[in-house]
Amino acid sequence: MEIASKYNPAEVEGKWYQYWLDNGFFKSKPDGREPYTIVIPPPNVTGVLHMGHMLNNTIQDILVRRARMEGKNACWVPGTDHASIATEAKVVNKLAAEGIKKTDLTRDEFLKHAWDWTDKHGGIILKQLRKLGASCDWDRTAFTMDEKRSESVLKVFVDLYNKGLIYSGVRMVNWDPKALTALSDEEVIYKEEHSKLYYLKYMIEGEDGYAVVATTRPETIMGDTAMCINPNDPKNQHLKGKKVIVPLVGRVIPVIEDDYVDIEFGTGCLKVTPAHDVNDYIALNTQRHMKTSMRSILERFLKAPYGFVEADVQWLVAKLFKDGEIAMFVNNDAVTLLSKTPEEIIRYLTRKEFNEKLMTEKRVKANEKQKKSVRIVMKELFNVTSASDDDDAIMRSFLGYASNLKNDLEKLDIHYATQPAYPGKQLIASGKKLMADVLQMKYSNEFFAGIDHKKDDFLDFAENYEPVKKFFAGEQKGIFDKALKLMKIYDDSKTFIVNSEIESVVEDIKSILKKSAPYSEIFKLPDLLDKFINLYSGLLNEMQKPIDNAIQEARQRVFEELQDKKCHDKLADKYVNLFREIGDKAMSCNNVAILQNIKVEADALKVRCLNEIEKEEAKIIAAEQPAHVAETRNYGEKSIVPAVSAPKVKRKKTVSIKSINNATTWQLESEADVKKYIAELEKKLMNTLEEDTIINIEF
Repeated sequence: MEIASKYNPAEVEGKWYQYWLDNGFFKSKPDGREPYTIVIPPPNVTGVLHMGHMLNNTIQDILVRRARMEGKNACWVPGTDHASIATEAKVVNKLAAEGIKKTDLTRDEFLKHAWDWTDKHGGIILKQLRKLGASCDWDRTAFTMDEKRSESVLKVFVDLYNKGLIYSGVRMVNWDPKALTALSDEEVIYKEEHSKLYYLKYMIEGEDGYAVVATTRPETIMGDTAMCINPNDPKNQHLKGKKVIVPLVGRVIPVIEDDYVDIEFGTGCLKVTPAHDVNDYIALNTQRHMKTSMRSILERFLKAPYGFVEADVQWLVAKLFKDGEIAMFVNNDAVTLLSKTPEEIIRYLTRKEFNEKLMTEKRVKANEKQKKSVRIVMKELFNVTSASDDDDAIMRSFLGYASNLKNDLEKLDIHYATQPAYPGKQLIASGKKLMADVLQMKYSNEFFAGIDHKKDDFLDFAENYEPVKKFFAGEQKGIFDKALKLMKIYDDSKTFIVNSEIESVVEDIKSILKKSAPYSEIFKLPDLLDKFINLYSGLLNEMQKPIDNAIQEARQRVFEELQDKKCHDKLADKYVNLFREIGDKAMSCNNVAILQNIKVEADALKVRCLNEIEKEEAKIIAAEQPAHVAETRNYGEKSIVPAVSAPKVKRKKTVSIKSINNATTWQLESEADVKKYIAELEKKLMNTLEEDTIINIEF
């Protein structure tokens, strides 16, 4: 076989690349190996390779192949981007050549043409990557407009919107008059045009210094009523609160402050000529405590010397509104991006029927201190940072999170309804009020001022709320519940407990439970509870012995009475079960108070059994007595039966001295105490006596 003198890639590369593909060397499936994944920066689906692609993809290929050689589960995901603007331009040109206008098609019809064109001309760049030998997992090829990616894009945008990180609003856009669509800033080629600035000196009243104004309209100097500076401009701080003199006319005008002034433009000093532009005109009327209607704005600026077209004036008002420079009202109701959709706002601005109803006034914007306060509160309370600098967008984002937090706080009320002893109840109530108050705010100036004023309250709540959340979400609540349950057992039985060690542990537990914010000490409870359980269990064991003895004595007394009785067989099994049940109850009892009651129950059961034995025995004896036959004598036609009186049998009844005397103990210190006790006992015994009844007293 003769070896070629020169390398011929056409004979080698295609053959071996196909071999790699046929054997699935580039495929990747999740397994136990360490993953190594690269997602290709998607090139335009309609594009072709250039040197940038070559360099970038070569580096990716090297990294992926190296990872495979190291035994990693390497996956290089290929794909393309939709390049919508470029694709649309190509499709529109293709349709035009066929005599079809884009405007004559529905959206779905145009998309079909776009997909057909993409299927025919797209994907060339991926074929070129194959020619280069790129080791992508081609089964995973994706397209940014396929179903999965489109669904993900929608989900992310909705999520960002809900978080307040993006918002819809009236704004200036880069408009393509041919494609009739908005373009991103990256699609725009900017062209700067030079115009002339005139610098005018305004002397400071009472000083030798002066301020310089840069303006393109020096002819309006006669109408100047003020000089305006940005309050945040460091280079013009010396002008705050002063007055300057208008050149030529010598009129003294004040220096005012407004964020509207661009610090970077010119000298940062702006001459204020009333009604020189829309913003000035609205501001001047606002100073006079007047709102400005859309009709008056149009009437002023459609005429000379301005000569704007109607759409320009509407756009200027919309931009001032969007930038937060002015507030708008319809029928005295505030128009905000929180209460109205962009479509409604555009209708107010453009429909003649609203020209008289739509009123404007200069808006008090939030200052940097207020915005900073709101951002700090959002960060600490909601753990989010607002990406927007727009007052309405910040307010809308804040109110959305405040509404969610209020709902979360209201859900916690369920816990407090079932267990008022849980900590944080007052904090949750104060948090709900804070959220309710802020949710009632309609205007951004009111909102920013309110948050700034109550910033410390919000931050205190944020700091104190975090441990409350952790309490209900984690294991602390379970520990707290266990402590409350055990303390309830203790409180029920403390009358019977004389144990200083138990009382000391209980005091430590209750001191934690009673704290308004016990979160940092709840970790101590498990050890304290274990100690309490051990001590209490030991006490139970000690107290159970006499209880067991009392049960056994009661049982023994009953079965002694039952022995040799005719009702023995009828009642014996029943009594065995009854005393077994009360014994089991005592054995499983974990409450001292209940254990003491079991002793009383055993005594009561003994008395009940003894009375039942007496009653059943009497029945059986009565049933066994032979019938009494009376002697009969005849006197003529009458039979006379002599009267025989039936023997009287007294019923026996057993009572316990404990049931007669409810007092647990009697304190006897004198003869009078003894007589008092005997008199009380005599009174209760007399009340117990019944006719034809013999009382058996069990001590």
